[in-house]
Amino acid sequence: MKHKVFSYYLPLWLQILGTFSNKLNYIDGFGGIGAYHSSLDKNGTYLSNQFGSPIRTLETINSLQAENRIGNVNVMIIDQDNDNLNNIKKIINYKGINTYGELLLVNGSFDKEINEFLDTCKNIAPTFFLIDPFGFKDIKMSTIKRIMSNNKTEILLNFMYSSIHRWTEHPDEKILKHFDEYFGTTEWRDLCGQNEKEIQMINLFRQQCKHFCKYVYPYKMKYPDQDKTIYYLFHLSNHWLGCSRMKDSFGRFNNGKTEYTGNNGTQMGLFSPSPESIDKDLLIRIFTEIFSNSTYTYEQVLSKIIDETDFTEKEIKIILNELENSMIKIVPHNGRKRRSGIKYQDVISFK
Repeated sequence: MKHKVFSYYLPLWLQILGTFSNKLNYIDGFGGIGAYHSSLDKNGTYLSNQFGSPIRTLETINSLQAENRIGNVNVMIIDQDNDNLNNIKKIINYKGINTYGELLLVNGSFDKEINEFLDTCKNIAPTFFLIDPFGFKDIKMSTIKRIMSNNKTEILLNFMYSSIHRWTEHPDEKILKHFDEYFGTTEWRDLCGQNEKEIQMINLFRQQCKHFCKYVYPYKMKYPDQDKTIYYLFHLSNHWLGCSRMKDSFGRFNNGKTEYTGNNGTQMGLFSPSPESIDKDLLIRIFTEIFSNSTYTYEQVLSKIIDETDFTEKEIKIILNELENSMIKIVPHNGRKRRSGIKYQDVISFK
């Protein structure tokens, strides 16, 4: 699921930001080995490999550049294990991947290397950061804040809840101090042992990110065969459109849901919401609480609620169209004739 969502969203990000800049950056903070065995035959022989995010990203960039849809993209892949980087290099050569832009394979600590990068680079190009560790070490809230202070920057971060849940109960103070840096506060310590520890920790991490980032949304991922959380994917963006497109990307492969429940949920498929599948009453309450007796453009409506609710942009649009003439009035911008659908600059008056 993670790779499907990421592989769908990244080309959107590259092409949208590519209209503003002829140079983009992609940074993978924990590159890994580059490929993983995915299946075995009856003799124990591997049938296929699953490529990791560095290879998938380079192939995506290569394809878009071949079609002249984006310009140069600089790629930095960081990993503390030099063997992993050497394996990534072998895969790149084997697959014949050749992108326009600088490719850096950096052997080192994510936190150290990123801060050195930010120290030396001023006015960096739009950059997408993938922070996908195998645990919780080497991630600091102060560094996440510093990354997001740069214009047109986004982060997709794997919050490894299953690991964090276990280790936050550890008696070793050195380990606990890692979490002080991870959350950027000691408040997480008060949540240990509580019945709703998971949701409170997720809310705390999101709250900390919201201090410096406009749009922060966590996507919950469960084990395929258990009603138990593996991790959350936190998406950070300073533009509502980034948040909206990531929600659409997730829903596209998860029947419109922003929580992946594995085999316990509905079968995955392309998402096409229907009015019957949307919690209309909840969305109406949200509209009433936030927008009652006021007027906003459709874009302003989305920017106010897109990361505060589970609803996607498609679902919001469907219900707004349903509510026209009963709870709202929609006035097309530029004096055009009102037709079906809503444009971002259309004006919506709420009763």
